[in-house]
Amino acid sequence: MSGYGSADFFRIKVIRADRVSARRERGLVVREKRLITASKESPDLCDFQYVPMTQNRSNPKKLECVYSLIYPTGIPLYSWLKNDVPYFLPPAVFSRMDTVQQYIPKTETDSNSDNVIGTNKKSKAGFPSYVYFSTSEVPTAAPKGIETAMKVKFLQNTHLEQVRQLFEERPIWSKNAIMYKTRFTSEQLKILLPSVAYYFMTGPWRIMWVKLGYDPRKDVNARKYQTLDYRLKAMHGLGSTVRCKRNYSNYTLPYKSAPVSKQKPAVLTATLNLEQNLKKERHLYENVYIYREGMVPPSRQMFYQYCDVLVAEIQEMLAKLPDPLPGVRCHEKRGWLPTDFDVQCREILNKQVRAVLRKRMNIPEDHPTSLPRKRKYGIKLKYNKMINKKTKKNTTNSTEIQANITFISKLTTEHD
Repeated sequence: MSGYGSADFFRIKVIRADRVSARRERGLVVREKRLITASKESPDLCDFQYVPMTQNRSNPKKLECVYSLIYPTGIPLYSWLKNDVPYFLPPAVFSRMDTVQQYIPKTETDSNSDNVIGTNKKSKAGFPSYVYFSTSEVPTAAPKGIETAMKVKFLQNTHLEQVRQLFEERPIWSKNAIMYKTRFTSEQLKILLPSVAYYFMTGPWRIMWVKLGYDPRKDVNARKYQTLDYRLKAMHGLGSTVRCKRNYSNYTLPYKSAPVSKQKPAVLTATLNLEQNLKKERHLYENVYIYREGMVPPSRQMFYQYCDVLVAEIQEMLAKLPDPLPGVRCHEKRGWLPTDFDVQCREILNKQVRAVLRKRMNIPEDHPTSLPRKRKYGIKLKYNKMINKKTKKNTTNSTEIQANITFISKLTTEHD
């Protein structure tokens, strides 16, 4: 508790009127008791000021403070431990906070909601318009508040026109392609892309940005913009040649990576914000979205668009595709492409990439690039041993049976 402060206060006793008068007049009766000359003030919560109070032995109706009896002053003597004092048991657990904390209560959820088993996924922050393949209509306008966000990020109309020009040339783009074309950072594209395009979450054009108002599910010519999910299979020495998209060995938990000291407030300016983003973004090359014959993908998993896979064989396959029959709808997985078209494209890319990797790592063509799996090999050995044991038992049993038959035949002949 803090020190005392002198002040003049009135002690007021409030008594509710009796029932009869309360029915007639709804009011309170105020009576002055006496003047208060001293008060106590504390910056902390009074709930945490726990005073050891017990009943007086001589007068049980009276409470007394036993703080001086249970808490010694200075170095106590051994005789102090033998004093007869009342038992005082403090609370088992005290609160770890002794200052006022701001608490914002959560809003009550609807008890009659349909989703009773699980909780819905938290919606992503920002302004993008996420569209699923099952969505009937595509957005035609940018979300509200995008202009204000552009001002906060120090983005101008020249930046917006540069992105809009790309979607005039081609209605569907990947984010990596736009980052390479415009040299904008990921933080800037979080505001610029939703203003001119929407994002496909599922379907043949997943993880692609589509121009506002354009629906590729109704246009057959949009099949060349579909997503090709290419994954390079593992082989010897691949880790030193082609890196993984994510390295989980360097991953740290969020609570471990948080700094111990309090972060300093950052001042946001146009030049400082741009410099910080440039440090975070790595330098991009053309291979982040384009594949050419004789090159190796920058990571083991890549999301290409068929128009960006510049291989003569694949482009001929696309050009020779016939138009679908009237009334045929866009497929949820294949889109406007025939069955196993993506499988054939992956096989073509695998042959080219493996040939390039063999030359780089000096691996002969007749040399295998994958080791036999030890587990399956061990299972085969155990299985062969079990079969050999069974065959040995069967052979021993058959020899014993034959010996018994010959012995019985000898006995019968001697008896005759």
